[in-house]
Amino acid sequence: MTIYLLQKGFIPNVPVLKVLHLSDTHFTQIMKKVAQLIAKNYFVAETTVPHLEKNQHHQQEDGAHTTNDIDYVIWTGDLPPHDIWKQSRRAICILSKRLSNRCWIHFLIYPYFRSRQPWNPYLRGSFAPPWMKEDNHSINWLYTTIADQWKRWLPEATSNTILRGGFYSVLLKPGFRLISLNTNYCHSLSWWLLVNSTDPAKELKWLINELQEAENKNEKVHLIGHIPPGSSDCMKVWSRNFYSIVDRFQATISAQFYGHSHADEFEVFYETAEYSRPTSVAYLGPSVTTYENYNPAYRIYYLKETMNNLKG
Repeated sequence: MTIYLLQKGFIPNVPVLKVLHLSDTHFTQIMKKVAQLIAKNYFVAETTVPHLEKNQHHQQEDGAHTTNDIDYVIWTGDLPPHDIWKQSRRAICILSKRLSNRCWIHFLIYPYFRSRQPWNPYLRGSFAPPWMKEDNHSINWLYTTIADQWKRWLPEATSNTILRGGFYSVLLKPGFRLISLNTNYCHSLSWWLLVNSTDPAKELKWLINELQEAENKNEKVHLIGHIPPGSSDCMKVWSRNFYSIVDRFQATISAQFYGHSHADEFEVFYETAEYSRPTSVAYLGPSVTTYENYNPAYRIYYLKETMNNLKG
């Protein structure tokens, strides 16, 4: 079985999967003045322009209610707003819980898959690897929180790797697997990469094992994460190792999905010998909460399922 990203109806009489991609929501509680314009204690994306808040509110409602034929949802971070100097453990846990509850309300009937967002729990550079157990540095409290919240959508078997490092693998249907990566472990602002910048959580080793097993079972795999490998925010040594993995399993990885840039764009991966042949495409979803001069947006993908080699 092969999964291709194609236009709906491109190949007649072949089943289509419809996927909603959300990214960079940067949720926060709105200020009282803005709340009076919308609704008391309403929960929307961060912005300083009231009409954009209304725009994002309607967009979120549209994504939840008008796409009632979607097959599953992927969300590729970020969750917290950019005011990292105001963040605390308690605030992050509350924020994550509120977003999970909101998504549970709107996406109750859909499988919903999240990737760990890279904004540090409350300080940049605080993404300690799993071996760090000291309470002042460990972020086990965060993984415990999200493991509890994500269990509404994910099978119990994923809890071990979520608790270890915020990544997981799940079989969406026979022959089709989704792997969610925690790309915090390549974040160039993480001071812990000075200790180990190649594979601080042994996540890449785990990824190789997952892809090898998928290859053995003739499964196709979609990868999701937040920071796209190759980004200036992703350590080069980590990206280089990731490129090699994509090169090796190019026949198994059929697509990748990330966020972080707030732009509607894509990346092309090339084979690592001579960089002359494309091997994979990464789709970078636009942001719900935007930078200046960007529009709030989300993506809808149509996946074609076929037993032959037709491509779009």
